[in-house]
Amino acid sequence: MPGQRNFWIWYLLSIVTLGIAGLVWYYLINNDAKKLARNNAWSPALSVVAVTIGALVIVPVFVSIWRTWSRVREATNADGMGAGTQFVLCFIPIVSIAYSGYLQSKLNGAIAAAGT
Repeated sequence: MPGQRNFWIWYLLSIVTLGIAGLVWYYLINNDAKKLARNNAWSPALSVVAVTIGALVIVPVFVSIWRTWSRVREATNADGMGAGTQFVLCFIPIVSIAYSGYLQSKLNGAIAAAGT
């Protein structure tokens, strides 16, 4: 069942837990987007593997981040964020944090609208 989350609490927990909470949050947003879009082809666990073990190859991290945000945008029908803007916001580290909060808020709104 998708659940609403406060991004900033997860962000602070991620700092305290040395990134573990961040990986849990990453899995949860992928899972929520999967459920909202009703697309069973996505694997939230594979997304987490791509940003952890895949970091050794470097490319899977960027692909996973791009696809995660695309999935959230698709699941929430987030208008106003084109692919070019998304590219810039995903890969600039400080801006990416704020963009992550924005997408979590979009996901929270879609969950509330779906009534789940």
